[in-house]
Amino acid sequence: MNEKAQVLVVEDSRSNSELICSILRATSEITPHQAFTGEEALEFMERARPDLIVLDVIMPGISGFEVCKQLKANPSLRDIPVIFVTARAAVEDVVEGLNMGAVDYVAKPIIPEILEARVRAHLALSFYKEHLKTLANTDALTGLYNRKSFEAFLRDLIEHRSPFALIYLDLDHFKPVNDELGHQAGDQLLQQVAGRLQSTVRLVDFVARIGGDEFVLIINNVKSHPAIEFVIDKLLKILAQPYNLDLSEAEPRQVHISATIGGALYPLDTDNEYELVRYADTAMYHAKELGRNQYYLYGPEIESIISNKRLSEEGIRDGLENDEFELFYLPSVSLSEGTVLSMEVLLRWRHSERGLLAPDEFLETFILSHMEERLFVFVIRKAVLQIKEWHQEGVLDAHLVLNLTHAEFINRRLVQYILQAFELSECDPLLASWLELEVPGSYLVQDIEFSRRQIRQLAEIGVTVSLDHFGSSCISIYDIHSMPLSQVKIDRKLIHDIGSESSERILQTVINMVISLGHNPAAVGVENEQQAAFLKEHGCPHVQGYLFTGVLDKEAAGRVMRGEEKISSAES
Repeated sequence: MNEKAQVLVVEDSRSNSELICSILRATSEITPHQAFTGEEALEFMERARPDLIVLDVIMPGISGFEVCKQLKANPSLRDIPVIFVTARAAVEDVVEGLNMGAVDYVAKPIIPEILEARVRAHLALSFYKEHLKTLANTDALTGLYNRKSFEAFLRDLIEHRSPFALIYLDLDHFKPVNDELGHQAGDQLLQQVAGRLQSTVRLVDFVARIGGDEFVLIINNVKSHPAIEFVIDKLLKILAQPYNLDLSEAEPRQVHISATIGGALYPLDTDNEYELVRYADTAMYHAKELGRNQYYLYGPEIESIISNKRLSEEGIRDGLENDEFELFYLPSVSLSEGTVLSMEVLLRWRHSERGLLAPDEFLETFILSHMEERLFVFVIRKAVLQIKEWHQEGVLDAHLVLNLTHAEFINRRLVQYILQAFELSECDPLLASWLELEVPGSYLVQDIEFSRRQIRQLAEIGVTVSLDHFGSSCISIYDIHSMPLSQVKIDRKLIHDIGSESSERILQTVINMVISLGHNPAAVGVENEQQAAFLKEHGCPHVQGYLFTGVLDKEAAGRVMRGEEKISSAES
Protein backbone atom coordinates (compact mmCIF):
# COMPACT_ATOMS: atom_id res chain seq x y z
CA MET A 1 0.00 0.00 0.00
CA ASN A 2 1.41 3.40 -0.94
CA GLU A 3 -0.90 5.10 1.61
CA LYS A 4 -1.46 3.78 5.10
CA ALA A 5 -4.61 1.77 5.67
CA GLN A 6 -7.14 3.43 7.97
CA VAL A 7 -8.49 1.10 10.67
CA LEU A 8 -11.18 2.08 13.17
CA VAL A 9 -10.79 0.41 16.58
CA VAL A 10 -14.08 0.36 18.52
CA GLU A 11 -13.40 -0.81 22.09
CA ASP A 12 -14.83 0.55 25.35
CA SER A 13 -11.80 -0.54 27.39
CA ARG A 14 -9.10 2.10 26.95
CA SER A 15 -6.33 -0.34 27.84
CA ASN A 16 -7.53 -2.86 25.25
CA SER A 17 -7.98 -0.08 22.70
CA GLU A 18 -4.43 1.17 23.26
CA LEU A 19 -3.10 -2.39 22.98
CA ILE A 20 -4.87 -2.99 19.66
CA CYS A 21 -3.75 0.39 18.30
CA SER A 22 -0.14 -0.22 19.29
CA ILE A 23 -0.17 -3.61 17.52
CA LEU A 24 -1.55 -2.06 14.33
CA ARG A 25 0.65 1.04 14.51
CA ALA A 26 3.75 -1.17 14.80
CA THR A 27 3.18 -2.49 11.26
CA SER A 28 4.04 1.01 9.95
CA GLU A 29 1.37 0.42 7.28
CA ILE A 30 -1.75 1.10 9.33
CA THR A 31 -3.13 4.25 10.97
CA PRO A 32 -5.54 3.27 13.77
CA HIS A 33 -8.44 5.51 14.89
CA GLN A 34 -10.22 5.08 18.21
CA ALA A 35 -13.89 5.05 19.17
CA PHE A 36 -14.93 4.01 22.68
CA THR A 37 -18.66 3.48 22.09
CA GLY A 38 -20.86 2.27 19.29
CA GLU A 39 -22.31 5.75 18.96
CA GLU A 40 -18.83 7.25 18.49
CA ALA A 41 -18.07 4.66 15.83
CA LEU A 42 -21.18 5.53 13.82
CA GLU A 43 -20.43 9.27 14.15
CA PHE A 44 -16.86 8.66 12.94
CA MET A 45 -18.14 6.89 9.83
CA GLU A 46 -20.33 9.86 8.96
CA ARG A 47 -17.11 11.87 8.56
CA ALA A 48 -14.67 9.28 7.22
CA ARG A 49 -14.71 5.81 5.70
CA PRO A 50 -12.20 3.42 7.31
CA ASP A 51 -10.68 0.53 5.35
CA LEU A 52 -11.45 -1.95 8.15
CA ILE A 53 -13.12 -1.99 11.58
CA VAL A 54 -11.92 -3.87 14.67
CA LEU A 55 -15.10 -4.02 16.76
CA ASP A 56 -15.71 -5.09 20.36
CA VAL A 57 -18.97 -7.00 20.85
CA ILE A 58 -19.94 -6.04 24.40
CA MET A 59 -20.04 -2.26 24.98
CA PRO A 60 -22.26 0.11 26.95
CA GLY A 61 -25.02 1.61 24.82
CA ILE A 62 -25.00 0.26 21.27
CA SER A 63 -23.42 -3.20 21.15
CA GLY A 64 -20.93 -4.32 18.55
CA PHE A 65 -23.59 -6.50 16.93
CA GLU A 66 -25.90 -3.49 16.56
CA VAL A 67 -23.09 -1.36 15.09
CA CYS A 68 -22.39 -4.08 12.56
CA LYS A 69 -26.09 -4.38 11.73
CA GLN A 70 -26.38 -0.64 11.03
CA LEU A 71 -23.16 -0.69 9.06
CA LYS A 72 -24.35 -3.47 6.74
CA ALA A 73 -27.66 -1.63 6.17
CA ASN A 74 -25.82 1.39 4.76
CA PRO A 75 -24.98 0.90 1.04
CA SER A 76 -21.95 3.18 1.24
CA LEU A 77 -20.47 1.40 4.28
CA ARG A 78 -21.59 -2.23 3.97
CA ASP A 79 -18.42 -3.32 2.14
CA ILE A 80 -16.12 -2.32 5.02
CA PRO A 81 -14.74 -5.53 6.57
CA VAL A 82 -15.49 -5.98 10.28
CA ILE A 83 -13.42 -8.11 12.67
CA PHE A 84 -15.07 -8.77 16.02
CA VAL A 85 -12.84 -8.78 19.12
CA THR A 86 -14.46 -10.39 22.14
CA ALA A 87 -14.09 -12.70 25.09
CA ARG A 88 -17.37 -14.34 24.01
CA ALA A 89 -16.01 -17.10 21.80
CA ALA A 90 -18.92 -19.55 22.05
CA VAL A 91 -19.91 -21.11 18.75
CA GLU A 92 -23.35 -19.44 18.71
CA ASP A 93 -21.76 -15.99 19.25
CA VAL A 94 -19.26 -16.51 16.45
CA VAL A 95 -22.01 -17.73 14.09
CA GLU A 96 -24.23 -14.76 14.98
CA GLY A 97 -21.45 -12.31 14.22
CA LEU A 98 -20.53 -13.94 10.94
CA ASN A 99 -24.19 -14.04 9.90
CA MET A 100 -24.34 -10.30 10.48
CA GLY A 101 -21.57 -9.81 7.94
CA ALA A 102 -18.36 -9.84 9.98
CA VAL A 103 -15.38 -11.34 8.18
CA ASP A 104 -13.54 -12.73 11.21
CA TYR A 105 -13.30 -13.12 14.98
CA VAL A 106 -10.34 -12.51 17.31
CA ALA A 107 -10.68 -13.87 20.84
CA LYS A 108 -9.55 -12.09 24.01
CA PRO A 109 -7.01 -12.06 25.50
CA ILE A 110 -5.54 -10.71 22.29
CA ILE A 111 -2.49 -12.42 20.79
CA PRO A 112 -0.69 -9.68 18.80
CA GLU A 113 0.56 -11.96 16.02
CA ILE A 114 -2.93 -13.34 15.34
CA LEU A 115 -4.59 -9.90 15.32
CA GLU A 116 -1.96 -8.45 12.98
CA ALA A 117 -2.12 -11.41 10.58
CA ARG A 118 -5.91 -11.33 10.33
CA VAL A 119 -6.09 -7.56 9.87
CA ARG A 120 -3.43 -7.72 7.16
CA ALA A 121 -5.20 -10.57 5.35
CA HIS A 122 -8.59 -8.88 5.33
CA LEU A 123 -7.13 -5.52 4.30
CA ALA A 124 -5.44 -7.23 1.36
CA LEU A 125 -8.68 -8.92 0.32
CA SER A 126 -10.62 -5.68 0.72
CA PHE A 127 -8.14 -3.70 -1.38
CA TYR A 128 -8.25 -6.45 -4.00
CA LYS A 129 -12.07 -6.26 -4.19
CA GLU A 130 -11.89 -2.47 -4.59
CA HIS A 131 -9.27 -2.97 -7.28
CA LEU A 132 -11.63 -5.38 -9.07
CA LYS A 133 -14.38 -2.74 -9.06
CA THR A 134 -12.00 -0.22 -10.59
CA LEU A 135 -10.84 -2.74 -13.19
CA ALA A 136 -14.44 -3.54 -14.00
CA ASN A 137 -15.23 0.05 -14.98
CA THR A 138 -11.99 1.60 -16.18
CA ASP A 139 -9.23 0.87 -18.64
CA ALA A 140 -6.13 0.01 -16.60
CA LEU A 141 -3.67 1.45 -19.11
CA THR A 142 -5.21 4.86 -19.81
CA GLY A 143 -7.46 5.43 -16.81
CA LEU A 144 -10.37 6.13 -19.17
CA TYR A 145 -13.71 4.41 -18.88
CA ASN A 146 -13.97 0.99 -20.52
CA ARG A 147 -16.55 -0.58 -22.84
CA LYS A 148 -18.75 -1.73 -19.96
CA SER A 149 -18.97 1.82 -18.58
CA PHE A 150 -19.60 3.21 -22.06
CA GLU A 151 -22.54 0.88 -22.67
CA ALA A 152 -24.08 1.75 -19.29
CA PHE A 153 -23.58 5.50 -19.82
CA LEU A 154 -25.08 5.30 -23.32
CA ARG A 155 -28.17 3.46 -22.07
CA ASP A 156 -28.65 6.00 -19.29
CA LEU A 157 -28.47 8.95 -21.69
CA ILE A 158 -30.99 7.40 -24.04
CA GLU A 159 -33.34 6.60 -21.17
CA HIS A 160 -33.25 10.30 -20.21
CA ARG A 161 -33.66 11.34 -23.88
CA SER A 162 -30.75 13.78 -23.70
CA PRO A 163 -29.41 14.93 -27.10
CA PHE A 164 -25.78 14.00 -27.76
CA ALA A 165 -23.25 13.05 -30.39
CA LEU A 166 -21.60 9.62 -30.43
CA ILE A 167 -18.05 9.61 -31.82
CA TYR A 168 -16.06 6.52 -32.77
CA LEU A 169 -12.34 7.20 -33.09
CA ASP A 170 -9.61 4.90 -34.40
CA LEU A 171 -5.90 5.78 -34.47
CA ASP A 172 -4.13 5.76 -37.84
CA HIS A 173 -0.77 3.99 -38.13
CA PHE A 174 -0.72 2.90 -34.50
CA LYS A 175 0.24 -0.69 -35.31
CA PRO A 176 3.57 0.23 -37.01
CA VAL A 177 4.58 2.24 -33.93
CA ASN A 178 3.65 -0.64 -31.64
CA ASP A 179 5.45 -3.22 -33.82
CA GLU A 180 8.61 -1.22 -34.51
CA LEU A 181 9.14 0.49 -31.14
CA GLY A 182 7.55 -2.14 -28.87
CA HIS A 183 4.57 -2.35 -26.57
CA GLN A 184 6.08 0.09 -24.07
CA ALA A 185 6.05 2.75 -26.77
CA GLY A 186 2.54 1.76 -27.79
CA ASP A 187 1.33 2.03 -24.21
CA GLN A 188 2.87 5.48 -23.78
CA LEU A 189 1.28 6.60 -27.01
CA LEU A 190 -2.17 5.40 -25.94
CA GLN A 191 -1.79 7.15 -22.58
CA GLN A 192 -0.87 10.42 -24.28
CA VAL A 193 -3.78 10.10 -26.69
CA ALA A 194 -6.11 9.54 -23.74
CA GLY A 195 -4.79 12.65 -22.05
CA ARG A 196 -5.33 14.75 -25.16
CA LEU A 197 -8.87 13.49 -25.62
CA GLN A 198 -9.77 14.31 -22.03
CA SER A 199 -8.24 17.79 -22.24
CA THR A 200 -10.15 18.59 -25.44
CA VAL A 201 -13.69 17.76 -24.29
CA ARG A 202 -15.66 19.12 -21.34
CA LEU A 203 -16.11 17.53 -17.92
CA VAL A 204 -19.73 16.74 -18.80
CA ASP A 205 -18.62 14.70 -21.81
CA PHE A 206 -17.56 11.05 -21.78
CA VAL A 207 -14.38 9.38 -23.08
CA ALA A 208 -13.70 5.62 -23.12
CA ARG A 209 -11.18 3.22 -24.59
CA ILE A 210 -13.08 0.24 -26.00
CA GLY A 211 -10.31 -1.62 -27.82
CA GLY A 212 -6.61 -1.62 -28.65
CA ASP A 213 -6.47 1.77 -30.39
CA GLU A 214 -10.21 2.43 -30.46
CA PHE A 215 -11.87 5.17 -28.47
CA VAL A 216 -15.43 6.40 -28.12
CA LEU A 217 -16.63 9.83 -27.03
CA ILE A 218 -20.07 11.10 -26.07
CA ILE A 219 -20.46 14.85 -26.48
CA ASN A 220 -23.50 16.03 -24.55
CA ASN A 221 -26.11 18.56 -25.60
CA VAL A 222 -25.20 18.47 -29.28
CA LYS A 223 -28.12 18.79 -31.69
CA SER A 224 -26.61 19.65 -35.09
CA HIS A 225 -23.84 18.62 -37.48
CA PRO A 226 -22.02 21.99 -37.35
CA ALA A 227 -21.76 21.76 -33.54
CA ILE A 228 -20.19 18.29 -33.58
CA GLU A 229 -17.96 19.12 -36.56
CA PHE A 230 -16.41 21.91 -34.49
CA VAL A 231 -15.48 19.39 -31.74
CA ILE A 232 -14.19 16.81 -34.24
CA ASP A 233 -11.96 19.39 -35.95
CA LYS A 234 -10.35 20.15 -32.57
CA LEU A 235 -9.83 16.45 -31.90
CA LEU A 236 -8.18 15.77 -35.26
CA LYS A 237 -5.83 18.72 -34.91
CA ILE A 238 -4.67 17.93 -31.38
CA LEU A 239 -4.21 14.23 -32.12
CA ALA A 240 -2.11 14.97 -35.21
CA GLN A 241 0.48 16.92 -33.20
CA PRO A 242 3.78 15.04 -32.51
CA TYR A 243 4.14 12.69 -29.53
CA ASN A 244 7.35 12.42 -27.50
CA LEU A 245 7.96 8.90 -26.17
CA ASP A 246 10.48 8.11 -23.43
CA LEU A 247 12.17 4.91 -24.58
CA SER A 248 15.25 5.07 -22.34
CA GLU A 249 17.19 6.73 -25.12
CA ALA A 250 19.27 9.89 -24.94
CA GLU A 251 16.43 11.93 -26.40
CA PRO A 252 12.70 11.23 -26.44
CA ARG A 253 11.53 9.55 -29.64
CA GLN A 254 9.09 11.70 -31.59
CA VAL A 255 6.32 9.95 -33.50
CA HIS A 256 3.40 11.15 -35.60
CA ILE A 257 0.00 9.55 -35.86
CA SER A 258 -3.48 10.75 -36.73
CA ALA A 259 -7.04 9.59 -36.20
CA THR A 260 -10.10 8.65 -38.22
CA ILE A 261 -13.48 9.57 -36.78
CA GLY A 262 -17.09 8.60 -37.41
CA GLY A 263 -20.08 10.18 -35.74
CA ALA A 264 -23.84 9.98 -35.35
CA LEU A 265 -26.36 12.14 -33.53
CA TYR A 266 -29.05 11.18 -31.04
CA PRO A 267 -31.95 11.53 -31.66
CA LEU A 268 -31.41 13.23 -35.03
CA ASP A 269 -30.08 10.09 -36.79
CA THR A 270 -31.88 7.51 -34.65
CA ASP A 271 -33.31 7.06 -31.16
CA ASN A 272 -32.25 3.41 -31.02
CA GLU A 273 -29.12 2.53 -29.00
CA TYR A 274 -27.91 -0.28 -31.24
CA GLU A 275 -28.55 1.59 -34.47
CA LEU A 276 -26.70 4.63 -33.12
CA VAL A 277 -23.60 2.56 -32.34
CA ARG A 278 -23.73 0.93 -35.77
CA TYR A 279 -24.19 4.29 -37.50
CA ALA A 280 -21.15 5.85 -35.78
CA ASP A 281 -19.03 2.76 -36.48
CA THR A 282 -20.20 2.66 -40.10
CA ALA A 283 -19.34 6.34 -40.55
CA MET A 284 -15.83 5.74 -39.20
CA TYR A 285 -15.37 2.76 -41.50
CA HIS A 286 -16.37 4.93 -44.46
CA ALA A 287 -13.95 7.68 -43.35
CA LYS A 288 -11.13 5.11 -43.40
CA GLU A 289 -12.09 4.13 -46.93
CA LEU A 290 -11.81 7.76 -48.00
CA GLY A 291 -8.36 8.14 -46.44
CA ARG A 292 -7.01 8.63 -42.93
CA ASN A 293 -6.93 11.71 -40.66
CA GLN A 294 -10.49 12.75 -41.43
CA TYR A 295 -14.07 12.22 -40.31
CA TYR A 296 -17.46 11.34 -41.66
CA LEU A 297 -20.85 11.86 -40.05
CA TYR A 298 -23.52 9.28 -40.62
CA GLY A 299 -26.00 9.72 -43.42
CA PRO A 300 -28.29 7.16 -45.07
CA GLU A 301 -26.30 7.39 -48.29
CA ILE A 302 -23.30 5.52 -46.85
CA GLU A 303 -25.23 2.33 -46.00
CA SER A 304 -25.18 1.11 -49.60
CA ILE A 305 -21.54 2.14 -50.03
CA ILE A 306 -20.41 0.16 -46.98
CA SER A 307 -22.54 -2.91 -47.66
CA ASN A 308 -20.96 -3.31 -51.10
CA LYS A 309 -17.49 -3.33 -49.59
CA ARG A 310 -18.13 -5.69 -46.69
CA LEU A 311 -17.27 -9.32 -47.00
CA SER A 312 -20.27 -11.17 -48.35
CA GLU A 313 -21.91 -14.28 -46.92
CA GLU A 314 -21.04 -16.05 -50.13
CA GLY A 315 -17.40 -15.08 -49.65
CA ILE A 316 -17.11 -16.63 -46.19
CA ARG A 317 -18.88 -19.79 -47.37
CA ASP A 318 -16.32 -20.08 -50.18
CA GLY A 319 -13.51 -19.43 -47.67
CA LEU A 320 -14.64 -22.37 -45.55
CA GLU A 321 -15.12 -24.64 -48.55
CA ASN A 322 -11.70 -23.74 -49.99
CA ASP A 323 -9.94 -24.19 -46.62
CA GLU A 324 -8.74 -20.57 -46.59
CA PHE A 325 -8.98 -20.28 -42.80
CA GLU A 326 -5.73 -21.13 -41.01
CA LEU A 327 -4.62 -21.67 -37.44
CA PHE A 328 -1.77 -19.62 -36.00
CA TYR A 329 -0.26 -20.11 -32.55
CA LEU A 330 0.97 -18.16 -29.52
CA PRO A 331 3.07 -20.27 -27.11
CA SER A 332 2.92 -20.35 -23.31
CA VAL A 333 6.20 -21.22 -21.61
CA SER A 334 7.53 -22.41 -18.27
CA LEU A 335 9.98 -19.92 -16.79
CA SER A 336 11.38 -22.56 -14.45
CA GLU A 337 11.98 -25.25 -17.08
CA GLY A 338 12.32 -23.21 -20.26
CA THR A 339 9.83 -25.42 -22.11
CA VAL A 340 6.70 -24.77 -24.15
CA LEU A 341 3.60 -25.71 -22.15
CA SER A 342 0.88 -25.02 -24.68
CA MET A 343 -0.06 -23.22 -27.88
CA GLU A 344 -3.00 -20.81 -27.94
CA VAL A 345 -4.91 -21.15 -31.21
CA LEU A 346 -5.50 -17.98 -33.24
CA LEU A 347 -7.63 -17.89 -36.39
CA ARG A 348 -6.67 -16.08 -39.61
CA TRP A 349 -8.28 -15.93 -43.07
CA ARG A 350 -5.94 -16.11 -46.05
CA HIS A 351 -8.31 -14.27 -48.35
CA SER A 352 -7.78 -14.78 -52.06
CA GLU A 353 -7.90 -11.04 -52.79
CA ARG A 354 -7.31 -9.18 -49.52
CA GLY A 355 -4.48 -11.27 -48.09
CA LEU A 356 -4.20 -12.42 -44.48
CA LEU A 357 -7.14 -11.14 -42.39
CA ALA A 358 -7.41 -10.97 -38.58
CA PRO A 359 -10.66 -12.03 -36.85
CA ASP A 360 -11.89 -8.47 -36.32
CA GLU A 361 -12.07 -8.18 -40.12
CA PHE A 362 -14.40 -11.12 -40.68
CA LEU A 363 -16.07 -12.31 -37.46
CA GLU A 364 -18.87 -9.75 -37.71
CA THR A 365 -19.81 -11.17 -41.11
CA PHE A 366 -20.04 -14.68 -39.64
CA ILE A 367 -22.25 -13.42 -36.81
CA LEU A 368 -24.55 -11.42 -39.10
CA SER A 369 -24.77 -14.43 -41.42
CA HIS A 370 -25.60 -16.77 -38.50
CA MET A 371 -22.55 -18.90 -39.38
CA GLU A 372 -20.64 -18.40 -36.12
CA GLU A 373 -21.33 -21.96 -34.97
CA ARG A 374 -20.20 -23.41 -38.29
CA LEU A 375 -16.90 -21.54 -37.99
CA PHE A 376 -16.44 -22.82 -34.44
CA VAL A 377 -16.92 -26.44 -35.56
CA PHE A 378 -14.40 -25.81 -38.35
CA VAL A 379 -11.81 -24.49 -35.85
CA ILE A 380 -12.28 -27.49 -33.51
CA ARG A 381 -11.71 -29.90 -36.38
CA LYS A 382 -8.63 -27.99 -37.54
CA ALA A 383 -7.21 -28.09 -34.00
CA VAL A 384 -7.83 -31.84 -33.67
CA LEU A 385 -6.16 -32.48 -37.02
CA GLN A 386 -3.15 -30.49 -35.79
CA ILE A 387 -3.01 -32.55 -32.59
CA LYS A 388 -3.09 -35.73 -34.64
CA GLU A 389 -0.33 -34.51 -36.98
CA TRP A 390 2.03 -33.48 -34.20
CA HIS A 391 1.38 -36.71 -32.32
CA GLN A 392 2.31 -38.70 -35.43
CA GLU A 393 5.52 -36.65 -35.69
CA GLY A 394 6.54 -37.81 -32.21
CA VAL A 395 5.53 -34.76 -30.19
CA LEU A 396 4.82 -35.94 -26.64
CA ASP A 397 2.38 -33.16 -25.66
CA ALA A 398 0.93 -30.73 -28.20
CA HIS A 399 -1.36 -28.91 -25.77
CA LEU A 400 -3.68 -26.63 -27.80
CA VAL A 401 -5.77 -23.87 -26.20
CA LEU A 402 -9.00 -22.60 -27.78
CA ASN A 403 -10.60 -19.34 -26.60
CA LEU A 404 -14.37 -19.70 -26.40
CA THR A 405 -17.00 -17.05 -26.86
CA HIS A 406 -19.94 -17.12 -24.46
CA ALA A 407 -22.17 -18.64 -27.17
CA GLU A 408 -19.61 -21.38 -27.79
CA PHE A 409 -19.19 -22.25 -24.11
CA ILE A 410 -22.94 -22.54 -23.42
CA ASN A 411 -23.57 -24.52 -26.61
CA ARG A 412 -25.16 -27.77 -25.47
CA ARG A 413 -23.56 -29.58 -28.42
CA LEU A 414 -20.03 -28.56 -27.40
CA VAL A 415 -18.97 -32.02 -26.20
CA GLN A 416 -20.63 -33.60 -29.23
CA TYR A 417 -18.73 -31.32 -31.61
CA ILE A 418 -15.42 -32.24 -29.99
CA LEU A 419 -16.14 -35.97 -30.11
CA GLN A 420 -17.20 -35.71 -33.76
CA ALA A 421 -13.97 -33.84 -34.58
CA PHE A 422 -11.87 -36.69 -33.15
CA GLU A 423 -13.98 -39.28 -34.95
CA LEU A 424 -13.91 -37.54 -38.35
CA SER A 425 -10.16 -36.90 -38.02
CA GLU A 426 -9.55 -40.53 -37.02
CA CYS A 427 -7.63 -39.18 -34.05
CA ASP A 428 -7.15 -41.20 -30.86
CA PRO A 429 -9.84 -39.86 -28.43
CA LEU A 430 -7.30 -40.18 -25.59
CA LEU A 431 -5.57 -37.19 -27.16
CA ALA A 432 -8.55 -35.07 -26.09
CA SER A 433 -6.43 -34.38 -23.01
CA TRP A 434 -4.26 -32.25 -25.32
CA LEU A 435 -7.18 -29.87 -25.85
CA GLU A 436 -7.84 -27.03 -23.42
CA LEU A 437 -10.75 -24.58 -23.60
CA GLU A 438 -10.24 -21.08 -22.19
CA VAL A 439 -13.25 -19.30 -20.67
CA PRO A 440 -13.45 -15.90 -18.88
CA GLY A 441 -14.96 -15.88 -15.40
CA SER A 442 -17.68 -13.49 -16.59
CA TYR A 443 -19.08 -16.35 -18.70
CA LEU A 444 -18.99 -18.89 -15.88
CA VAL A 445 -20.86 -16.75 -13.35
CA GLN A 446 -23.86 -16.19 -15.61
CA ASP A 447 -25.03 -19.71 -14.77
CA ILE A 448 -22.73 -21.37 -12.26
CA GLU A 449 -24.58 -24.68 -12.12
CA PHE A 450 -24.60 -25.05 -15.90
CA SER A 451 -20.90 -24.07 -16.02
CA ARG A 452 -20.05 -26.81 -13.50
CA ARG A 453 -21.97 -29.39 -15.52
CA GLN A 454 -20.38 -28.31 -18.78
CA ILE A 455 -16.87 -28.45 -17.32
CA ARG A 456 -17.54 -31.88 -15.77
CA GLN A 457 -18.83 -33.24 -19.08
CA LEU A 458 -15.75 -31.92 -20.87
CA ALA A 459 -13.54 -33.49 -18.20
CA GLU A 460 -15.22 -36.86 -18.78
CA ILE A 461 -13.89 -36.93 -22.36
CA GLY A 462 -10.47 -35.62 -21.26
CA VAL A 463 -10.81 -31.95 -22.28
CA THR A 464 -9.63 -29.41 -19.71
CA VAL A 465 -10.97 -25.91 -19.04
CA SER A 466 -8.95 -22.92 -17.83
CA LEU A 467 -10.25 -19.69 -16.31
CA ASP A 468 -9.22 -16.62 -18.29
CA HIS A 469 -9.05 -12.93 -17.26
CA PHE A 470 -8.95 -13.70 -13.53
CA GLY A 471 -8.80 -10.35 -11.77
CA SER A 472 -11.01 -8.46 -14.20
CA SER A 473 -14.35 -10.13 -13.46
CA CYS A 474 -16.16 -10.98 -10.26
CA ILE A 475 -16.27 -14.74 -9.66
CA SER A 476 -16.40 -16.09 -6.12
CA ILE A 477 -13.53 -17.96 -4.53
CA TYR A 478 -15.89 -20.84 -3.76
CA ASP A 479 -16.89 -21.17 -7.41
CA ILE A 480 -13.27 -21.25 -8.53
CA HIS A 481 -12.41 -23.82 -5.88
CA SER A 482 -15.37 -26.04 -6.81
CA MET A 483 -14.55 -26.28 -10.52
CA PRO A 484 -11.98 -28.71 -11.99
CA LEU A 485 -9.98 -26.01 -13.76
CA SER A 486 -6.62 -26.83 -15.34
CA GLN A 487 -5.29 -23.29 -14.86
CA VAL A 488 -6.33 -19.87 -13.63
CA LYS A 489 -4.96 -17.22 -15.97
CA ILE A 490 -4.35 -13.85 -14.33
CA ASP A 491 -5.56 -10.86 -16.31
CA ARG A 492 -2.93 -8.92 -18.26
CA LYS A 493 -3.94 -5.68 -16.52
CA LEU A 494 -2.46 -6.96 -13.26
CA ILE A 495 0.73 -8.05 -15.05
CA HIS A 496 1.07 -4.67 -16.75
CA ASP A 497 1.36 -2.88 -13.38
CA ILE A 498 4.33 -4.90 -12.11
CA GLY A 499 6.83 -2.33 -10.87
CA SER A 500 4.26 -0.55 -8.71
CA GLU A 501 4.58 -1.65 -5.08
CA SER A 502 0.84 -1.61 -4.38
CA SER A 503 0.05 -3.44 -7.63
CA GLU A 504 2.70 -6.06 -6.92
CA ARG A 505 1.15 -6.74 -3.50
CA ILE A 506 -2.25 -7.21 -5.09
CA LEU A 507 -0.78 -9.52 -7.72
CA GLN A 508 1.08 -11.54 -5.10
CA THR A 509 -2.17 -11.91 -3.14
CA VAL A 510 -3.93 -13.12 -6.29
CA ILE A 511 -1.19 -15.68 -7.07
CA ASN A 512 -1.23 -17.00 -3.50
CA MET A 513 -5.02 -17.18 -3.58
CA VAL A 514 -5.02 -19.24 -6.78
CA ILE A 515 -2.42 -21.63 -5.36
CA SER A 516 -4.30 -21.98 -2.06
CA LEU A 517 -7.43 -22.92 -4.03
CA GLY A 518 -5.53 -25.84 -5.54
CA HIS A 519 -5.11 -24.40 -9.04
CA ASN A 520 -2.10 -23.54 -11.18
CA PRO A 521 -1.69 -19.79 -11.77
CA ALA A 522 -0.62 -18.55 -15.20
CA ALA A 523 0.07 -15.05 -16.50
CA VAL A 524 -0.66 -13.52 -19.89
CA GLY A 525 0.70 -10.34 -21.42
CA VAL A 526 4.28 -10.73 -20.14
CA GLU A 527 6.36 -8.23 -22.11
CA ASN A 528 9.59 -7.59 -20.18
CA GLU A 529 12.16 -9.32 -17.97
CA GLN A 530 11.02 -7.46 -14.83
CA GLN A 531 7.54 -8.97 -15.15
CA ALA A 532 8.94 -12.44 -15.87
CA ALA A 533 11.31 -12.30 -12.89
CA PHE A 534 8.57 -11.18 -10.50
CA LEU A 535 6.20 -13.92 -11.63
CA LYS A 536 8.85 -16.63 -11.38
CA GLU A 537 9.90 -15.48 -7.90
CA HIS A 538 6.33 -15.38 -6.60
CA GLY A 539 5.13 -18.77 -7.76
CA CYS A 540 3.71 -18.12 -11.22
CA PRO A 541 6.23 -19.59 -13.70
CA HIS A 542 3.67 -20.36 -16.44
CA VAL A 543 3.53 -17.32 -18.71
CA GLN A 544 2.60 -16.10 -22.16
CA GLY A 545 3.56 -12.88 -23.92
CA TYR A 546 5.51 -11.13 -26.61
CA LEU A 547 8.63 -11.15 -24.41
CA PHE A 548 9.18 -14.67 -25.74
CA THR A 549 7.70 -14.76 -29.21
CA GLY A 550 5.05 -13.34 -31.47
CA VAL A 551 2.35 -15.28 -33.28
CA LEU A 552 3.68 -18.38 -35.09
CA ASP A 553 2.37 -19.93 -38.28
CA LYS A 554 1.88 -23.68 -38.56
CA GLU A 555 5.41 -24.39 -39.80
CA ALA A 556 7.14 -22.30 -37.12
CA ALA A 557 4.93 -23.75 -34.36
CA GLY A 558 5.71 -27.26 -35.63
CA ARG A 559 9.46 -26.65 -35.41
CA VAL A 560 9.03 -25.47 -31.81
CA MET A 561 6.85 -28.43 -30.83
CA ARG A 562 9.29 -30.92 -32.40
CA GLY A 563 12.17 -29.31 -30.51
CA GLU A 564 13.91 -28.06 -33.65
CA GLU A 565 13.73 -24.46 -32.40
CA LYS A 566 13.82 -23.04 -28.88
CA ILE A 567 11.87 -20.11 -27.53
CA SER A 568 13.77 -17.66 -25.38
CA SER A 569 13.22 -14.17 -24.01
CA ALA A 570 13.37 -11.43 -26.62
CA GLU A 571 15.52 -9.44 -24.14
CA SER A 572 18.02 -12.23 -23.52
